[in-house]
Amino acid sequence: MLLKPNYAKQRRQRKAEIKRLDRKFQSTSGDTCKACKRHGQTVKHHLQKRRFQETRWDDDNCLELCYFCHTELHMGQAKFILKYPKLNELITR
Repeated sequence: MLLKPNYAKQRRQRKAEIKRLDRKFQSTSGDTCKACKRHGQTVKHHLQKRRFQETRWDDDNCLELCYFCHTELHMGQAKFILKYPKLNELITR
């Protein structure tokens, strides 16, 4: 009898590994927002989408932003660029 691979189990294991690596990568964040210079916990904003494994955990693909700037960036990128013109080159590359 030929055994079928357990794709659901492999998928769960892969997702768990990605989640673990995401947490580890996020824990390397600094404590200063690159936009507003606010001190505190930061999150990493990916310049290229996270689905690309080659750049998902690359620091050159991320901006460290506070929660407020990260939310503002996602709500209106054009407005954010006007507010913080020095980050324009990084965001639009």
